[in-house]
Amino acid sequence: METQNLELDNLVSSENFAGSNEENPSDLNRELTSFFKNTSIGQSKNNDDSKNSKAMQIVKKEQDFFNLLESSSIELSSFNLNNEIISGIKELEFETELEQCHFPSRNIHIRNLRKKYHAQTFAVCAHAVYFVGIANQIRRNIEEIRTGSTRQKNSMLLNEMKKTPGLHVGIIGCGKLGYQLARCLLEYSEVYPNELQISTRQPELLKEFHRKNIKCYYDNRRLINSVNIAFICVLPSQLEQVVKDIKDYLPEKCIIYCLVRPYSGIQLKNFFNNGIVESFILKPEFNFTDNFKQSVINWNFTLDIFESFNKTDLVNAVNPFSSDENTIISMSNKIRASYIYALINICSFLNLAKKETLSALKNFAFFAISKNFKIEEAYFYENKNVSLFLPIADLVETATKPTEFSKKLDNHKSLRKSLAKNFSTFYEEANSWRMRNNLKS
Repeated sequence: METQNLELDNLVSSENFAGSNEENPSDLNRELTSFFKNTSIGQSKNNDDSKNSKAMQIVKKEQDFFNLLESSSIELSSFNLNNEIISGIKELEFETELEQCHFPSRNIHIRNLRKKYHAQTFAVCAHAVYFVGIANQIRRNIEEIRTGSTRQKNSMLLNEMKKTPGLHVGIIGCGKLGYQLARCLLEYSEVYPNELQISTRQPELLKEFHRKNIKCYYDNRRLINSVNIAFICVLPSQLEQVVKDIKDYLPEKCIIYCLVRPYSGIQLKNFFNNGIVESFILKPEFNFTDNFKQSVINWNFTLDIFESFNKTDLVNAVNPFSSDENTIISMSNKIRASYIYALINICSFLNLAKKETLSALKNFAFFAISKNFKIEEAYFYENKNVSLFLPIADLVETATKPTEFSKKLDNHKSLRKSLAKNFSTFYEEANSWRMRNNLKS
């Protein structure tokens, strides 16, 4: 947007927007005052009114435009820039326009919106990959869990050698987020190509995945009936139609991991409302901390999301269980607890008994920070259950209301540290495994 042949170029302030420099003191009101002071006193009242009106119109247009940019930044937080239709047409891609937009008078670099989008996408992928990775480790080591064997280091390497079956994972929507998520799941979550399915409107565009023999098609019902964990990565405007497609075809044992914002878990639960899998909707949410404002200025948005997982400092920065000062996100203990309850549900899907489930959580979801570290049923449920299995948890309820485990996280720093350490260790082991594979090839 340009203001041509007007004496109002300096009217646009350098207020802090999208990471602009806060040290620049000028603002819109000061520029307006300066403009009116410099207006010739000898001009007629009509001319003054005309110029003032013109100035205010320009200011309003500028403000409207930047309000639009701010709303665009909110859209970016939906993590769902699905560009299947305009794929390959660089001039029409939203990120290209952001990179080219520049407003010197406000000292605004719109690419900071890209940095925010990159940081959000990386955080979302990191959390999803970790959840699937831990669930898959439990599935691939199910025989060891049942026989009481302890966790072995470098389990990824052992699992690859044993070729034990893993969980089946599906992705509905393969735009920007879905594509990145699929790549990361294949490399970091021990999801093999024959265990991943993708439903998208234009499957013929996913040549990279076709070459790996990944099933890519456009049939949401088929996908939802074939997987243990289903990611929904569509645009907000497409969610209602997706829910209509799948709500009457949902299996009884499937985690719905929804990455569509701004819908809450309760809204999603009401959307599905089919009485079968209302308990199995996992809707993670997080906020950026005060550290993020400074971090995003230095955030390298040119780094491929996939390669960002190699950077220990970036992984630690988005650790959902950490309260470290270098962490750029914050997550409530109720949301943190919902991840663990989701793993309990998966253990129940796999017919793991109560003792086996607690053993699986201790060995794969927590990092033993001391020799006496224990995971007990009382950590998760107020009343001891006489059943052989731990109760199925309503994941929307656990994410929105206090639970026994969220209370434990509130009061026990050691538990939070154990979860945070396990998250960072998971990626350390995964990167070590990837490095070993790269050396082989």
